[in-house]
Amino acid sequence: SSPSELTICLEEIKAWMGHNFLQLNSSKTEAILVGTPHQIQSSTITSITFSGSHIPLSSAVTNLGVIM
Repeated sequence: SSPSELTICLEEIKAWMGHNFLQLNSSKTEAILVGTPHQIQSSTITSITFSGSHIPLSSAVTNLGVIM
């Protein structure tokens, strides 16, 4: 199967970070699905996989110490 647009975007972000002396910490990476309640309930997405890392979706994620 071909990589999704999201996976391609995440790989590009990871590459940009590497070129700018930054590192994506796979052990701290989180994902959240944002949408209307109907969109979230009807979605079949349960996780994201990229660069060999399996990232399950969460109901809340932390960004710079702020829980969303």
